[in-house]
Amino acid sequence: MALATINPIDLGSDVSFLFYDKIVNSKRGDRKRILYGEIINDNVIYSELYKKIKEKYRVYDKHVRILELLVEDSYSEVDKEALQHCYDGSTVALIELKRTIIKNQSSFYQSKCAYCGIDGIDGMDHYIPKEKFPEYAVHPHNLIPACSCCNGKKSDLFLNGSEIQRRAFFNPYFDEININILNLEIEYLESTNSFSFKLNVEDENYIVHLDTLGIIHRYEKEAINIFDNLRIEIISSFEAHFDMYDNLSTYEKSFKNQLKKSRDIKLRERGINSLDFLVYDSFYKSEYCSVAFFINMFEDSNSKLKLANKGNIKMD
Repeated sequence: MALATINPIDLGSDVSFLFYDKIVNSKRGDRKRILYGEIINDNVIYSELYKKIKEKYRVYDKHVRILELLVEDSYSEVDKEALQHCYDGSTVALIELKRTIIKNQSSFYQSKCAYCGIDGIDGMDHYIPKEKFPEYAVHPHNLIPACSCCNGKKSDLFLNGSEIQRRAFFNPYFDEININILNLEIEYLESTNSFSFKLNVEDENYIVHLDTLGIIHRYEKEAINIFDNLRIEIISSFEAHFDMYDNLSTYEKSFKNQLKKSRDIKLRERGINSLDFLVYDSFYKSEYCSVAFFINMFEDSNSKLKLANKGNIKMD
């Protein structure tokens, strides 16, 4: 789902911090004392780090669309380790937070990486790296459901390194794009009786994101698999309609209408720059989107003969 928006958990005032509170309150020993505080005579004496992180969460929540303005803070090695352990150490509260984030997504993105939309979810990427911002290790809006490929490639990168600090990566929670940043070209290769795809980027502002995550190469490779499945469905549908040759114009119209419906569903559910939409859209708009073409190129000689006998469609 490159460059498409997913659903952030709906958080009101200080609600984001409640997740931190649950996680650190479940810790034990020194980590709990550092992260949370101590209970003395049934009264909670919050630690200085706890109070500091609560304020940090308020800063994050106010800057979700301009996170590049956040400034790294300094922590002792003990405090930093404890903060990072909020994510690295498995707790019931953390497991529930991850589950809540994933369940909040549409059915498709409950199982697909928020960065590429190709591979399954293997974990959470820290949009702002926890190595540099350990205070946000378990902030709900800083955890992006991701595959191991995207997570590994993004690593602890965040800013683009230019003189004017800009975020290097599209934020799936808070960035919105309603136009085609990506354009997929489809081409029929007569020599191999197959198709190839080429991805073009229409806006250079997203080059770092796309290049770092290897989206272009991965999309071009996966597009072939998606289209092959679509091609098989088309051929199977032809073969199931015995009266197709007697009602070619009607079938042609029905075929294109159904393809358009499928394309529109993918647009609505997966985004205008999602690979599934791009494949269906490029095919729908191409010269190859016709009954005659597919019968000529992929059906047997008997089917081609039936088509030729209609006389109103030119055969190869």
